[in-house]
Order: sequence, then C-alpha cells, then structure tokens
Amino acid sequence: MKSTRREIERRAESRRGEGWGMEFEPLIRVHEISSLGRVHRFVCTKFDGRQFNLFSDAELAAFLYYWWQPDTVEIYDQVKCKRDATIDIAKRLGIRHPEVTRGCPSILSTDLLAVSDVGGRYTERAVSVKRYGSPLRDMDRINLLLQKTYHEECGREWRFSENIGLNSNWASNLRWLFPYADRADRDEFTVGEIAAEDAVLTELLGGGHRTAFEACHQASRRFNLRPGAAAGAFRMLLASRVIVTDINAPSLLRLPPLAFHCCRRADTLNFVSPMG
Repeated sequence: MKSTRREIERRAESRRGEGWGMEFEPLIRVHEISSLGRVHRFVCTKFDGRQFNLFSDAELAAFLYYWWQPDTVEIYDQVKCKRDATIDIAKRLGIRHPEVTRGCPSILSTDLLAVSDVGGRYTERAVSVKRYGSPLRDMDRINLLLQKTYHEECGREWRFSENIGLNSNWASNLRWLFPYADRADRDEFTVGEIAAEDAVLTELLGGGHRTAFEACHQASRRFNLRPGAAAGAFRMLLASRVIVTDINAPSLLRLPPLAFHCCRRADTLNFVSPMG
C-alpha cells in the first residue's frame, strides 16, 4: 500500500516519529505499509510499555541487541528525519532526494534510535538496519547517506547495521529470553517461581550435571516442580541476569554448569558484540 500525497503531508506536519518517552509514536506502523519480510509488533515493558513496530527479522535482531545492553535506557522505532532538513542536505550534497511521487519528497525514517546512559552521560545512536547480503540500490545508498548526515548534524552517532536476522545464535537466544525479561520488568515473582529458581540454582551450581538441561530435569524430579517450571526458572534466571553466560552459545540449555556464573546483581554479560 503506497502512501498518498495527503498522507505524506499529514505525517510531515504531525509529531509522529518525534518526541520522547510515552509521547513518542513511530512514524509508520506495520499495518500501514506493506513489507516483503516478516513484521513484528509487540510491547516492551522496559521502555514505558510502548508498542514497537519492526519491519523485518533484521530489525528485531538489532532491537534485541540494544535492548539487552545494560546501559540502554530507551529505544525508539521508525524515527522521523525532518523532511525540510533532509531536502536541504540533499541540495547541499548535490543528490536527488527520494520521492513518493514526482514532486513529492519522501519523509525518511530511521529504523531505531537507541539511547544509552554511561556514567550519567547520555548518548544517542541512530541505527539503520539491513539484512546481511541484501543488495543496495542507488536509491538505498542515497537514503542511507541522507540519514547518516541528518543524524550526525543532530549530534547523534549513526550506525549501519547488517545482520542475518534471527538466524544467529545470539539473536535466537535473546528472542528466547525476551518474554521472561519483560515479565521480570513487569511483575513480581510468585513464591512458587522463586522456589523453582532456587531449585534450579541448587542443581546447576552444585549437582554435578553435564548440562543445564540435566540440571533442570533433576530439579523438577527432586523438588517436585510442576511441568515446565524448571525450564521457565532457568530462562528467568538468565533473563534477569541472576546467572550469566556467553549468549553466543548454540544452545544455552546444552551448556555445562561450569559455563554459568551466579551473580545476583550482574551488570554485564559475557557477550562478545556481534554488532561491531
């Protein structure tokens, strides 16, 4: 579905794609425009319970990467580049601004804007995402150049992120942990959930098992946990960083107990950055 000129003008004049916190609304939502890939729409409690609109698995992977970083305090999706500014940049660079229809310049948007807090110093990083190996057309390159220049002139870092979507180990693992981390941000744990976590920790750190899977299985048998409680407790322990390990591992459940470190107030994860 192509946007009409009237719709483009309406978005240019609106506050969509701008602002901070709960006042922020993405410039475009997944139901408003067609996409060739799989789209994702979900709520994230960590970021004010706002709804996110991501147009590919590659965008979701990039979101999960920044969401997982301990110093990330905000992420915004489909952030508007003000049209007057990108038109001016195109003129200065001597390139043709992308158009929706002839004579109607497009409103450019950047996939993600991650805000980090390192020692009280806030940093904004705009992220344009493409799937690794996808061909870039000339218009794509122009679009990226305009976004890069726009954000750098706004005082932000700009990054071009290429990834293979949810096919990497780290992205698959983070997607597996996301619902549990979101639950930890949203709700208090029940007595039964806390007991299940203690049971899994007991077996994982002192049971002499070959894998985390075996530790969870033994915790279920030894402490008479309800079906699925041990596996859920294991995911919650990782999601809330009570235990930490290498998130790049092919299967977290198949890791040996020695691969996990118990850290009740862990601030970092043994995570070699795949995003550069």
